[in-house]
Amino acid sequence: MPSTSQKQHNLMAAVAHNPAFAKKVGIPISVAKEFNQADKGKKFGGGGMAKKLFGGKETYSEELQEAKALKSGKISEKEALLVAAVLALIAFALIWPLNTLTKFLSVGAVAVAVLYPFTKRFFAMPQAVLGVAFGFGIPMAFAAELGEVTSAGWWMLLANIFWAIAYDTAYAMVDRDDDLKLGIKTSAITFGKYEVTCIMICYVMFFGIMTFIAIEEHLNAWYFVGLILAVACAIYHFTLIRTRERMKCFKAFLHNNCLGAFLFAGIALAYLTA
Repeated sequence: MPSTSQKQHNLMAAVAHNPAFAKKVGIPISVAKEFNQADKGKKFGGGGMAKKLFGGKETYSEELQEAKALKSGKISEKEALLVAAVLALIAFALIWPLNTLTKFLSVGAVAVAVLYPFTKRFFAMPQAVLGVAFGFGIPMAFAAELGEVTSAGWWMLLANIFWAIAYDTAYAMVDRDDDLKLGIKTSAITFGKYEVTCIMICYVMFFGIMTFIAIEEHLNAWYFVGLILAVACAIYHFTLIRTRERMKCFKAFLHNNCLGAFLFAGIALAYLTA
């Protein structure tokens, strides 16, 4: 499978070319090589470009410096600016036919997306900002479809923030040693030895809010089937992250795709069978 971000790509490249580092982080070289093969010729966009352009000067560990030198399809700053501009224009074209409220909210979405790379320099919980950036499409979708953002839309955004803190803290546990060396702030560092407990609390808040919304919206039993399966995923994640082993934390992060898929299926079936 291909990497989902430049950060993941760098990690896998370092593991594939450095057996000592692979042993240190607990990721099998064979797995890393599979990622590297899938990543060939792939260029990472969106947030990765913003980090490259606005993230400031960084001094990476020896392993990550090697990964940066070995990676294929490297984007120059000029290319990053050009692609970022094209993506911004495409995004603007997509919202142009929509109503004024949606366009107004899109300004906030852009502002948060641009701000996020900077927050790792000064904010103890950048994962919360990431949750806002990833979730801003929720109020925008409500505005586009209903002409307003109902309370359910804002509750869903809050739920998304808790979910983002949960899964991205698991990811931050993988990179904690390097982030400490770089002076980067993450929730895994802020939570300290209570990071596993805090992740599970965020999951509880996420599922609690989603349950509240489902009751308020009178969703049928199919939604709760999806919710139960999603909760089972979170319990599985706990069995992985409680060891604090890098590879298992990374696996928990990736497995959130399944958690989200179960919730989506539950919501879709609830509306299709209503």
